[in-house]
Amino acid sequence: MITGGIKFFEPSYCLFKDGATAIASSNSSVAGTILNYDKENGWVSSGSAQDTIETITITLPTATTFSRMFLLNHNFALYNVFYGNYSNFSNVITLTFPYGYGDYIDENGDYYGDESGNIYNDGELELTAIGSGIAQANYRVNSSYYEFDEVTTDTIIIQVSRVQDPTTIVEKFLASFIITGEIGAFSIDGLAKPNATINANNRVVSNINNKSIIQRGVDSFSCSLDSQYIYDQADLDLYTELFDRNEDFLVWLCGGRYGTPYFRVNAKPYRPLDVFRVRNVATLDNNYYKNLYNSGAISNLRLNEVEG
Repeated sequence: MITGGIKFFEPSYCLFKDGATAIASSNSSVAGTILNYDKENGWVSSGSAQDTIETITITLPTATTFSRMFLLNHNFALYNVFYGNYSNFSNVITLTFPYGYGDYIDENGDYYGDESGNIYNDGELELTAIGSGIAQANYRVNSSYYEFDEVTTDTIIIQVSRVQDPTTIVEKFLASFIITGEIGAFSIDGLAKPNATINANNRVVSNINNKSIIQRGVDSFSCSLDSQYIYDQADLDLYTELFDRNEDFLVWLCGGRYGTPYFRVNAKPYRPLDVFRVRNVATLDNNYYKNLYNSGAISNLRLNEVEG
């Protein structure tokens, strides 16, 4: 379910370092690079063309149960995802992107279109219920997210035949693939002020002329979860659960919402692409608003990105 609140997930269940493998119908030697958190580099097809089907097969070391999936930084327009022996996922829900092309419906089954004939979300409901199977016909965002009924399998199959902009590139690419389970999500948008930062970790030295020489490092993410008034016990319990965890987890600030009217501009790290592996590094500051015990609570955590 997507409420707009920040979402939290277990670490990926299909990491290469944990024994997962991937092969592809072309350029198979680099297919395994999608099985990590690197959203810049990954698999790129070789010698493909628009309407040529490319297949990626991911094999897990053991049968694994999961109900959430990310495809991060890709150019897929027409694609399907299966599990096991080409089985379809059930009760699939995905984020939609307002004012994009595609068959978008709200939960009442109603379509929305502008004067040009483009079909788009009505600006209030951000989910598209696909139903049975992950099958996108004209996708237009560089990252995808899916919720579905739990499945247990050791095989996931991605088939892609069209890219979003064939005038630019006809090769298909995918940087990162994640399957996981959801820990929880804040009940409403804006419950916590993230104060998110991206540090480029630049190394700066000065030469003899006192001019700077700058070598860019690798970006690292951090954020706070600063809430000034929590009235839902489930939200406060989620704060406590994240504080008590001895394991890393994933945070997704956009919570599954994208574009107008939720975000006037798409800013890093609030895009669908921006999934980070983190851990809390702060104390749990739980207090009552104005010290009134029958009022809402105040809480804060600090999350730092960790090595995947």
